[in-house]
Amino acid sequence: MTWEKKRVLVTAKAAPEKSTKYGECVCTAGITDEGEFIRLYPIPLTLFRRGQGFKKFDWIECEVEKADEMLRRKESYKVKDGSIRVVDQSMHKKVKGRVDWASRNKVVLPLKSKSIEDLEQAFKEDRTSLGLIKVKELIEFFKTGELEEEDKIIHKVMQTVLDQSFGTEKLRGFEPLQQIPHIYKYRFTCEGDACHKHRMTCEDWELFQAHRIWPRTYGDRTWEMLQDKFYQKMKNSDLHFFMGTESRYGRWLIIGIYYPPQLD
Repeated sequence: MTWEKKRVLVTAKAAPEKSTKYGECVCTAGITDEGEFIRLYPIPLTLFRRGQGFKKFDWIECEVEKADEMLRRKESYKVKDGSIRVVDQSMHKKVKGRVDWASRNKVVLPLKSKSIEDLEQAFKEDRTSLGLIKVKELIEFFKTGELEEEDKIIHKVMQTVLDQSFGTEKLRGFEPLQQIPHIYKYRFTCEGDACHKHRMTCEDWELFQAHRIWPRTYGDRTWEMLQDKFYQKMKNSDLHFFMGTESRYGRWLIIGIYYPPQLD
């Protein structure tokens, strides 16, 4: 194997996926110090459970090699086990209670695509599989009921891909990851001239963690609080979605939410 070192600003962590052979792992997207999107996987969930993980908007260094994928997504890299090192946390930490959105915007916003339609065309042309789009109108945030059969198939396919790609390591000594019983989706428009309202699955880590943890605090009010955080407050921000494709069919998903304050 030929490994190369990359310096990456972590911008999105998709919700962890279960793999019956590999265990629980996280797909992470970021931006290199050369200003290019990159996908890093597999990153074992144990890394975070042991307090050795990283946060969104940390700069990390790691050793990677180009991933051998069926869809040949151009941003996908496999991470060498044990090579991740956090080198700069200034962008994720608050200073005097405030987030430095200006510094984040300088790195993130230059990579914005005009529309999801443009990203779909780029995937056809050169296997572009990561992107950032601005939400023109946020129409609805909702969840499905119990997983529909189509969604179960998609989740099973994603798990199979992980199993086939990354070996047989199993987790020991950790509580299994709680399965999310339904799927969260957004309905919205982007800035494309030919945009027809999009209805897309959201697999943002922050959202899924809220689903798992908030019931302990809010009980029956959990859905109300999720609506407040991930819909009402998002409508009042300069909302962008980090977009990524799943690895089997190239279906686009929301893998992260980027919500700086509205510009004055």
